[in-house]
Amino acid sequence: MNLPEILTALKAALVNSTSLSSVADANIFLGKRSNITEYPTIVIIPGQNRKVRDVFPKENWTAKVMIVGAIKVFDESKYIVGDSNILGIADLDNNIRKALSEDHTLGGKCINLSIMDTDLSYDGDYPEVGTVIGIEILYEQNRTTR
Repeated sequence: MNLPEILTALKAALVNSTSLSSVADANIFLGKRSNITEYPTIVIIPGQNRKVRDVFPKENWTAKVMIVGAIKVFDESKYIVGDSNILGIADLDNNIRKALSEDHTLGGKCINLSIMDTDLSYDGDYPEVGTVIGIEILYEQNRTTR
């Protein structure tokens, strides 16, 4: 596999997850976005890639990816933990992590997906609030065909 296939599979996993039914498919993006107007929104931001093993012709790589989730909540008492009608940021964070945990191989596209950390402290302009989930994806690539 290669990184574009991995990222496409990652987006598909989030779009297809029942854990994220509160997020419209059109609000799950690959790559940074500006002027977001629809919430909740999820943005997949690729980061550093590092080769961890090289046994010709195969290479094992780790890809670090940030999953950024954002919501807009006007009721401050529901800002962190919502209820059955309002999604709080801790709820969205948990739902994203559940979706990522449904298939740690992304349909066989990678060796393993690991959730490394989560940061609920991202504070946009009120009433926007967000979470940043750091994941690491281990995948194998054929050096001669990429």
